[in-house]
Amino acid sequence: MAFDSRTRGFTLLILVGFGVAFGALALTFAVWQAAGGHGSYLPAKLLFPFSMLSSVLSGHVDAVGIVFALCQWPIYGAIVGGVPAPKRHKALVALALIHATAVVTCFQFVNPEIFH
Repeated sequence: MAFDSRTRGFTLLILVGFGVAFGALALTFAVWQAAGGHGSYLPAKLLFPFSMLSSVLSGHVDAVGIVFALCQWPIYGAIVGGVPAPKRHKALVALALIHATAVVTCFQFVNPEIFH
């Protein structure tokens, strides 16, 4: 039993670390593509839909959106890493569906005039 909890803890740590690394690269790419508001927000909408949805009320990405962006991928890693291995594929599918739903919602509600 102790081996299982240590293995799951190690897996959790690895996947959260992967989420941090991927999130940092994805955020750098999304900011680079947005070019200070003069570029494309498509990568941000695809990679960070929750951050972009937080901008619906304010009309711009504020501190809340940035916190969402910084936390999103590590949280994904924590969710997948925290699930026992036999059920991990179900967690991945559920996360993919939630993310895809957020992306579609983002394209429906985020103002295309501001975030093109």
